[in-house]
Amino acid sequence: VAQTIFSEAPRGSGLFLANSTAIRAFDSWTYTLNAKTLHIEANRGVSGIEGLLATAMGLAIATRKAWTLVIGDIAMLHDLNSLISLVQSGLPITIVLVNNGGGRIFETLPLQKHAWVKDPLISTPHTLNFQGIADMAGLAYKLCRTREDFVQTYREKIGKAALIECAQDAEADLAYISKLRARKLS
Repeated sequence: VAQTIFSEAPRGSGLFLANSTAIRAFDSWTYTLNAKTLHIEANRGVSGIEGLLATAMGLAIATRKAWTLVIGDIAMLHDLNSLISLVQSGLPITIVLVNNGGGRIFETLPLQKHAWVKDPLISTPHTLNFQGIADMAGLAYKLCRTREDFVQTYREKIGKAALIECAQDAEADLAYISKLRARKLS
């Protein structure tokens, strides 16, 4: 996702990165890319996952630019009402929703040592997809299961109000993060 957005997003457009896995994934790519100029924003807070689409909408209004929001499934669940506002506003925000069944970001943090806290109090596993929610809001929607499908869909939807859901395997994500950490430490 990160490589595609850096290469396909129009020069001068905006990229808003949600907390958790999204911002960590993009951070892992920024040091290797000779990227064109993008307006990149993120907000960090105590919890940091509420109101991210609403924040991206505010950025689109303030800058009068097309924006891409990269957000995880759990963060999107915390801001579902903004999907309706997005459709009503007509703002050019392309949502790239990374759905890895609740992620497992906490398994990459020191909290992992305390399984009795992590499960069931913090982990958020689920089997949801967002097509029904997009349909309810009247938002263009596409589920992507391959990199090629995402590249084609992102090219078609960039600069439009749309939800592109990228189905990912949480186990594969964890393995990738582990490889990146090992590479950075060596």
